Amino acid sequence: MENNLSNYQNFFYIDFAIKNNIYNLAPRSYMSHDEIIEYADNLYDSLKSFQNRFLEICQMFNMSEDIIKAVYDFISKIREKIVNTNYTEQDLKEIYNSYFASISEKNLKEIRKNIYGDSTVYNDFEHWILVDIINEFSSFNELLLFFHSYVTNNLNTLRSIPEISYKNTSSGSLSLRGLDNELGRKIYELLEELIYKGTADIVVINEDKVLITVRDCGHALQIETERKNEQEIGVYYFIPKVLVPEMISNLKGINAVKEDNLFAFGSFVTNPASLPMDIYEVVKGVPTDIEYMNYRRMVR
Repeated sequence: MENNLSNYQNFFYIDFAIKNNIYNLAPRSYMSHDEIIEYADNLYDSLKSFQNRFLEICQMFNMSEDIIKAVYDFISKIREKIVNTNYTEQDLKEIYNSYFASISEKNLKEIRKNIYGDSTVYNDFEHWILVDIINEFSSFNELLLFFHSYVTNNLNTLRSIPEISYKNTSSGSLSLRGLDNELGRKIYELLEELIYKGTADIVVINEDKVLITVRDCGHALQIETERKNEQEIGVYYFIPKVLVPEMISNLKGINAVKEDNLFAFGSFVTNPASLPMDIYEVVKGVPTDIEYMNYRRMVR
């Protein structure tokens, strides 16, 4: 149990390290001939670090052999691209942009469509679908986003983290897990008022990171916090099912949502003192599946 919390803490350390590695590998605007050769070597040498870090994530979260093989194949594909380049500045910059930094809209949609908080409540993710998604990736940024989504949405694993507090009612339940601190307690107290929304799980990973999943609220509302500095905390949320866009149009930081959108997401920056209430307002503002259906009947 305790080890699962440690795994999550380690994951976010690795997650940051990979992001930092991608950022640091960005090419300079102009490179001499010697710098071009050195840069190509840096790209190639970085593959071992990427491989080790992604495989460490696979091991921590007991991912299937098929997913591990897909990661190996993915890295081999990028290795081949680097080896077969013409070693011009333009070629190397294109390799970085295409195979390290880019995120395609198509692959982003596939991740969001298939990996969300409700996916693991009764059955694990369909691993063949996950392998198919990885096989379509072009860049390390996409692969990292995949693992981030997989880990933060895996309710079965999150619920194995030690429990701090729990409340059960006829309409839902609320649990607080992970690190016991003032922030987690405050969020828990506020969300007690919204227990009618469904089953809510609050997991405090560390002082900077809180994961919240609310089932039956937009199907499975997912909220994640990330401290930017002493005064600013980023809040990122994802709504897997959007039936009536106008019902969520006033949410703080919501993206533009159209009638045919299957999901929605939003983000904003707040301060530590306002964070619990801001999270409360997001959860309060996302309709439950029943509220969605009742609203659609009313406007017909």
